[in-house]
Amino acid sequence: MNEYDLLKGIGTNLGRPLTQQETEQAQLWLGWAKNQIRARLGDLDQLDQDTLAMVLIEAITLRLKRPDQSRQEQHTVAVDDGSVTRSSTFDNASGQLTILPEWWVWLTPAGHGSEAFTITPSYAPGCSW
Repeated sequence: MNEYDLLKGIGTNLGRPLTQQETEQAQLWLGWAKNQIRARLGDLDQLDQDTLAMVLIEAITLRLKRPDQSRQEQHTVAVDDGSVTRSSTFDNASGQLTILPEWWVWLTPAGHGSEAFTITPSYAPGCSW
């Protein structure tokens, strides 16, 4: 999936078009996310491309939704004599580009460092081990 399609997917995931600033941030973060995945799993072309696109879109969307470690947003809507205020606090945001553990599982090809192994004991005559 090319960068344009990834950026469009991020906007769709957010439910709105990206602003110019968000587009620039997303382009930078896409490169960072690809580097994280490449460092851990190697050649990105060997991964399932649909899964890779999904993980990239989700990771960038998460960062755009929760960019700082802790922040509070407050929105007030006033109609006539009444008003409603909604507050949101994001204390668990890491402030970093995060690829969640379950996304790593989705990206990891079968047999790529995830196999269990068995040690079979044996006896060799004459050996004292």
